[in-house]
Amino acid sequence: CQAGTPTLTVTDTYDHETQEYCLTVAQSTPATAECEHKLPFHMPLRMALLNAVGQPMPLQLQDDASIFGIECVLDITQNQQSFVFTGCTEAPTPSLLRGFSAPVKLVYDYTQAQLLFLASHDQDGFNRWEASQRLLIEATEAVMASPNKQAPLTSALVDMLSASLTNSELDSAMVAKLMQLPSEAYLAETQTTVDVESIHTSREFMRKAIAMALEAPLLACYQRCHDVGPFSQTGQAIGQRALKNSCLAYLNCLAKPQYQALAQAQYQLQANMTDVGAALQILISLPDEQISAPLLADFYQRWHTDAQVVDQWFAMQAGANLAGRLAQVKALLDHAAFDIRNPNKVRSVVGGFIRSVINFHAANGSGYEFVADMVLRLDGINPMMAANLAKPLGRYKRHTPDRQQLMQAQLTRLSQADLSKDVFEVVSKSLAAN
Repeated sequence: CQAGTPTLTVTDTYDHETQEYCLTVAQSTPATAECEHKLPFHMPLRMALLNAVGQPMPLQLQDDASIFGIECVLDITQNQQSFVFTGCTEAPTPSLLRGFSAPVKLVYDYTQAQLLFLASHDQDGFNRWEASQRLLIEATEAVMASPNKQAPLTSALVDMLSASLTNSELDSAMVAKLMQLPSEAYLAETQTTVDVESIHTSREFMRKAIAMALEAPLLACYQRCHDVGPFSQTGQAIGQRALKNSCLAYLNCLAKPQYQALAQAQYQLQANMTDVGAALQILISLPDEQISAPLLADFYQRWHTDAQVVDQWFAMQAGANLAGRLAQVKALLDHAAFDIRNPNKVRSVVGGFIRSVINFHAANGSGYEFVADMVLRLDGINPMMAANLAKPLGRYKRHTPDRQQLMQAQLTRLSQADLSKDVFEVVSKSLAAN
């Protein structure tokens, strides 16, 4: 009866005269078929209050001496509760749900200035990343809303990203996360109606705009993190590789030969699989196949005896975020290393293709037809896997009408075949939900 993800809606007020800050938390859980009215959950809300320079303020909770220090956990047990903090000498910026202390959706009306402040100063890694993500989502949505799918980045956002890149005190893995644009799949989840082309075009514009604005610091950061010494698996080394490869991906949005050469050189160095795979993925995503083709052949020749690495090789190609890749993906099905009876190979190729949003959701419906074809081929071999591959076709409701029709057409085609029980259940439920 208590199924569903709760939402915490937080509002606040500050009284300059009494120096009191009041935080009000309301919880709600959407109704489900099993239970319309949900009882309140008991949820831990870890939080802090930041002053004007980003330092946590001492906490004094009215009528509760057990709350002290610079961070606390509020027990949310009722539909609505208010917490009054005393001795607040200035209006604070709340840092809420620190460390993702509860699996909930948090709603708080942060201003853009507050998000920039948290993304620049919050010492809680999760909240710093969350603030950066919200800023990048807002900027991408501004591009989506513009008539020509182009909108300039704000100088404040550029400054925040630049400061993160050049901040030597920040953990490299944290910087890599701060620089990471939300995926097309995640952006789709934030939209009432999913416009695949708009999301793809806008996100690609954002990648290039960030690269253009930060070309020099991105290159400097790449060079700083490019360690040619012995391979290390320390947290610092792993973070540096993540940040270096993020910078390299951004630089290659600029389509400049020197950055393509940088990726090629990183591949040829063969320092470690992380760097080799990242360089290859970047080059696969470029339009010029003459650059990536010999490297793909070389990679396969080096690693063809390692089944897991070959799975990765398939997945990189099938999931390339470059429109019009269906022919290349179909060619992978004829590769000597592909075996339709091997679930890992199918996940790498077909699953990888589905994750490439712009290709799976191709405007002509070819991506849907390909997946439906694979479902039919697999149904007699591995019905459970075939059913899982059919599920994305059933998620048509939030798409534009043209794509809804194309997805439903493939589901209807599947329903007319002699299906296994697993696939029939997925297809029939999807069509019944129309």
